[in-house]
Amino acid sequence: FVPGANGRNGADPANPGQIVPLAPGQDPLGDTASSSLVSFLQANQNGYTYLVVVASAGEASNLALKTGQPVLAMGGFSGSDPAMTVEKLQSMIAGKQIRFIEGGGGGFGRGNGSSSVNSWIQSNCTVVDPSMYGQQNGAQLYSCAAN
Repeated sequence: FVPGANGRNGADPANPGQIVPLAPGQDPLGDTASSSLVSFLQANQNGYTYLVVVASAGEASNLALKTGQPVLAMGGFSGSDPAMTVEKLQSMIAGKQIRFIEGGGGGFGRGNGSSSVNSWIQSNCTVVDPSMYGQQNGAQLYSCAAN
C-alpha cells in the first residue's frame, strides 16, 4: 500500500483518505515518470540545468522525485500560470538551463501570451522522435538545444 493524496500515488480520488493497493509493477509516481523517458532525458541532458520542462508542478514533482534532478513546471502549480514569456524561454535556453520541453496540444499556461510561447516552441525547437523515449501518453517532447 502506498499513502498519497491523489489517484496516481495510491489514494482513491473518490475517497482521498482511503489508501488503495497498487497493481504489481505500477509506478507510485505515475506514468509521467516512465523509466524510458527518464533514461532518455538523463542520457541527453548534456549539462543543462533542468532535466526537462513540463506543464505543471504535479508532473514536475513526479520526475524530480524519481530522479533527484531539477524539473521546471513552466505553467506553475496547475499548469495555467502564464509566467513564462518567449524572451525568458529564449534566455534560459541560451544559458543552457532548458533543453527538453514536454508538452501536448494544450501547451503551457492558458493566457497572457502563452500561445506565443507555445508557437515559439513549435517553430524553434525540434520534435524528438517518440520512439527514442518510449512515448505512451500522447505528450510531445521538444529539444531546444542552445546554439
